[in-house]
Amino acid sequence: IFFRGSWMSDGLASNNVCQCESDFVRELCLVLTGVATSNFALDEARFFFYIKSPYHLRTPNATSVTLLPMLRELMMMGTCFYRLERLCAWLRKSNGAVMEGLAAGLLSYLQYYRGIVISLPASL
Repeated sequence: IFFRGSWMSDGLASNNVCQCESDFVRELCLVLTGVATSNFALDEARFFFYIKSPYHLRTPNATSVTLLPMLRELMMMGTCFYRLERLCAWLRKSNGAVMEGLAAGLLSYLQYYRGIVISLPASL
């Protein structure tokens, strides 16, 4: 079970909300495919994802301190996917067969990646 809450100076959360593991994994899969969720927001002005509230794992040996760097890496992967999709949209609008071909090729890889990520099981 994962918990969502605000960070305090000692690294603990206050006003935590329980979130089951499968929902957490589903949200991460959506972010990995460039889709913002209720817990992982997209800053559209700067084109990057960020965590609305840090998550806390409810086990004594896995702390939020070790979970947060992993979440940041996953947010960066989602950011890269989102930026690549935006690049493809821009390339499609530009004149030239080479740019359109590049966009089409890149989009096919992105669609393949999206299919793999979405088909991942919702359990860790």
